[in-house]
Amino acid sequence: MALLLCLALTAALARGCLHCHGNFSEKFSFYRHHVNLKSWWVGDIPVSGSLLADWSQDTMKELHLAIPAEITREKLNQVANVVYQRMDQLYQGKMYFPGYFPNELRAIFREQVHLIQNEVVHFL
Repeated sequence: MALLLCLALTAALARGCLHCHGNFSEKFSFYRHHVNLKSWWVGDIPVSGSLLADWSQDTMKELHLAIPAEITREKLNQVANVVYQRMDQLYQGKMYFPGYFPNELRAIFREQVHLIQNEVVHFL
């Protein structure tokens, strides 16, 4: 019985990362491919593209975890929904003035890291 409970709990957990979410690849592929339509300043395009391309790695670096962290799938879905909603809202706008788009991406990134940090469950 205890083994079944342990297996059920393990199945309900995901790694503490947004890129573990099922829609991550699809969503971020769209975001990366449409970044050039969001800013009329050429310098924003490579900066924003780099932020999006490195999102997964930067998230794990920013979490500063000494041990593997896990988060419930329910909480991961909540974090993902917040991030995707903010990103989709950002992408609904027309073109932005120089610097605005990458700054908004950074703000969404920081919010995501903060949400994950608040929801992480550490198993020792």
